[in-house]
Amino acid sequence: MGIEKNLKYIREEYEAEVARLERLNNFIASAEFKTGTDDEQKKLLLEKQEVLAKYVSIIAEQIKYDMKKVQDTEYIVENYEDIEGKYFDK
Repeated sequence: MGIEKNLKYIREEYEAEVARLERLNNFIASAEFKTGTDDEQKKLLLEKQEVLAKYVSIIAEQIKYDMKKVQDTEYIVENYEDIEGKYFDK
């Protein structure tokens, strides 16, 4: 799979996981969480929130890395003389 195609899937995954994290954060901030959730559930949901936040940050780092690779690849030129010969009149 090419890096551009991989980036597309990673971005989709990132958006989905951010939405999950936002829903979880909203629930944790709600009155239902504070009053209607027992201590064990609270503990597990807070752990889930921590892990999900870490996962989202890892995906973001992967996107940054892949985007940098794409940008670096776009500017790699092996033979400047070929470019001058094709695109510039001497």
